[in-house]
Amino acid sequence: QKYYLNKSRILIGVLIFFFIVVIFTSWLLISRKNMKEKNKIKADLLLLQEVRTKTIIKIQEDEKKRIAQDLHDGIGQSLAGIKLNLINLTNDANEINKGHLNQTIVLLDDAYKDLRNLSHEMMPKALQEIGLMAAINDLLQKNLSNLKLKFNFIANSDLRLNETIEIGIYRIFQELLNNILKHADATEISVEIHITNAQLLLFVEDNGKGFALDHIKNGIGLSNIEARVNALNGKFTINEGENNGTSALIQVPII
Repeated sequence: QKYYLNKSRILIGVLIFFFIVVIFTSWLLISRKNMKEKNKIKADLLLLQEVRTKTIIKIQEDEKKRIAQDLHDGIGQSLAGIKLNLINLTNDANEINKGHLNQTIVLLDDAYKDLRNLSHEMMPKALQEIGLMAAINDLLQKNLSNLKLKFNFIANSDLRLNETIEIGIYRIFQELLNNILKHADATEISVEIHITNAQLLLFVEDNGKGFALDHIKNGIGLSNIEARVNALNGKFTINEGENNGTSALIQVPII
């Protein structure tokens, strides 16, 4: 009886242990399955967000291109026609009216220049006709030539890239340059673009007053840069520069 009692206890113990193992294994498998499903849902959401961001940026750029074209070909041509009509009227006007007409022509010229600058800012002519390097150099010349701010621009190639990459990098650089001009109080800016077989590197550094990382992380400008970099499947790094300014590195695959 003692022998059978001990045997029964051992058998019951084994059964209980086996039952616990089965429950634990089932729980572990269910947990892993749930984790995989959660990770898959998370990955799908990230992919959906990435596609959504790319779509929004493409729509924005297409709209900017359309508006720039309409401004140049539509309103720009109309202003040019109005100017010619005023010049013809000036030839037949008396001295008093000539003065008024000439003043109007000057104002019309200013309006046309503003319109042309706006059109080029929305879709730079150099970016479309010559390429990214020329467009960035042109942007630096236009923004910094009249300021007491030295700049150095280095590019190891003038290779034309995919239009989406060129427009994206140009907009990113625009945002970085605007941030420097508005907030950095810098006297020197260094810009480098290096193209390898696999990626494009954009490095921008200034010698300004630096930044508080927690503060700029909440800025709209930085969010715009990160969104554009993500849309290009790239990487964005911003740090304190060697000269107590700010350095930004953009890495974007080109294949």
